[in-house]
Amino acid sequence: GGLPSGFWGLRARMFLLASMGSQFTGELPSDLPMCEYLDYRLYLYRLPALSGNIEGISACRKIVDAIEVFLNPSLAGNVWLAALGWDSLRGSIEFWGSGFKGLIPNAFTSTQVEHDPWVQWCRKPSRSELSFRISQQVN
Repeated sequence: GGLPSGFWGLRARMFLLASMGSQFTGELPSDLPMCEYLDYRLYLYRLPALSGNIEGISACRKIVDAIEVFLNPSLAGNVWLAALGWDSLRGSIEFWGSGFKGLIPNAFTSTQVEHDPWVQWCRKPSRSELSFRISQQVN
């Protein structure tokens, strides 16, 4: 079934929701109040009926270790729009096996100059050991 009112507003440093069958019909909202408190890890995986737009997790800017969202075929949105905002993440980014679509922001104009948004993102001190995998349709 669906989620109880206030579910996404919990106060935790880490959140894991995984391996719920198709009877679990929760929706990831565009506003995630829990992002105010999450500062360690966020895992959402093997949730075949979880719907919503992944861009809501862009507000989870305090997470330092891992954001992993995979095998959720009903989730949509553009992961790359969210990824540019994750400044302190240093562990892993895993996004695949879902319905992510959209153009990569700044991809057509990206260069290797210092002011390029992707160059700045990649050169953050926390990026030295980041494990990174995103799979998304771009057209």
